[in-house]
Amino acid sequence: MKKRFTLFFELSYADADQNIKVEINRRNFGSEYVILNYFGISMKVMTREDMFANKLAAFYERGERANRDIYDVWFFLQNNWQINKKLVEKRLNVSFKECLESCIKKVEKVADRSLLAGIGELLDVKQKNWVKSKLKTETIFLLKVMLDKEVNTEL
Repeated sequence: MKKRFTLFFELSYADADQNIKVEINRRNFGSEYVILNYFGISMKVMTREDMFANKLAAFYERGERANRDIYDVWFFLQNNWQINKKLVEKRLNVSFKECLESCIKKVEKVADRSLLAGIGELLDVKQKNWVKSKLKTETIFLLKVMLDKEVNTEL
């Protein structure tokens, strides 16, 4: 289906409980791509810096919270991925610092009991326990570390 800003495709497995949804953004934000080889197939893949920038921007822009965004932001931060700050600022028309401050507030507002909504079915029991007890606090901590670095570079 062609939606306003995306191409949407859903793969359904007959009677299976889970479907796979694929959404491809049709907007051009100026992201950079590299050619990577996966099992002999060359494919165009967004750079890590731009991937992280677009995920953070999507989280900032999203009207309704998506817990997968919180997890993805945590993953990028936890694994020390670099971020394309200029892309965040260009896409959102706010400073990188403002974006981080807003994202921290969004995560802080998330009720602990609702963290598994939308991602719980993808996790085993151990992972669910971690999400419920650690995802929110670790994401806030890592975003604050990034914010502190940003503030210190401005000085």
